[in-house]
Amino acid sequence: MTTGSGVHRDVKVVFRSSNVLVTIAYDQWTTDALHVPASQDLQGKAQGLARELDAGHFGN
Repeated sequence: MTTGSGVHRDVKVVFRSSNVLVTIAYDQWTTDALHVPASQDLQGKAQGLARELDAGHFGN
């Protein structure tokens, strides 16, 4: 980490629904090195969004 650049985590979820390949990229930045974004929280948010998209929008 360089001074002032901050700390960053990113999560990608890729899934296939019917004939559509979907990629969800979720990231979070912070300049507070003591409070790094939790990996589990970001994974949960990305997976939740993937479930919503798969269940409702691509089923037709």
